Amino acid sequence: MKKKILILVLTVILLCGLILFIFYLSGFFSRTKTFVIDNEEIELSIPIYSYSFKKDDSKISFKTLDSNYEINLLKDDYQNTMQELTCLDGQVTYYSKDKNLTFYNFDISGDIVKIVSFNYYRGHYCNDKEAEMIDKELQNLNFEISVSKSNTCENEKSEIYTNVYTYCLDEVQVSIDNNTIYLRDALNDSLIDMDKIIRKNEITAKYAQGLKETFDDDILFSNLEYSILVCNNGKYIISSSDLEYSNNLCE
Repeated sequence: MKKKILILVLTVILLCGLILFIFYLSGFFSRTKTFVIDNEEIELSIPIYSYSFKKDDSKISFKTLDSNYEINLLKDDYQNTMQELTCLDGQVTYYSKDKNLTFYNFDISGDIVKIVSFNYYRGHYCNDKEAEMIDKELQNLNFEISVSKSNTCENEKSEIYTNVYTYCLDEVQVSIDNNTIYLRDALNDSLIDMDKIIRKNEITAKYAQGLKETFDDDILFSNLEYSILVCNNGKYIISSSDLEYSNNLCE
């Protein structure tokens, strides 16, 4: 009888040891986990007692028995050692320059068994997504404006649409879908509006060959083809690319 009990006890001990060994090999007692991202091994800090790891192209999730307090400490440590950035679309992200990884959408759910998940992106999420958004927006702003400079400029302004003026120009044309028409006609027929023109100049000034200058509450945009002065009184002055600012233009 004692021998059977001894064998049973040893069996239980061995089974427990085996289970603990399996848990050890699975990283259950580890505070780090290595993930393969874009064929590169990336070691990340994780809560202890974690298991059931899952990773797809954009999300990592796992289960843990660690306390919410310890999990949140680790989450705070992630965020404190990364650069917090809010993208153009409002997405709050955390960028690790050392790992060249962006993390976002941290989530912790569950009671005894907690499920921890977060999205990851290989690279600088905000920069890359912003470039994608800008490219997509530029595709919708598929027009080009050209101007014909006047040979005899006497500082004259000509109104071509409500509060839209040309300055020292013979004409302003816009090309839309391979059709070139006068800007006044495009504005009158609602084929284009000033908000789109200003938005394209904003993008050009920030990402391409353009310039944005602020004079009090007036804004002057310049690009290789033309300039546009956005006056704080609601007027728009379109001129050649070498327009020099003067507050008299907005009067």
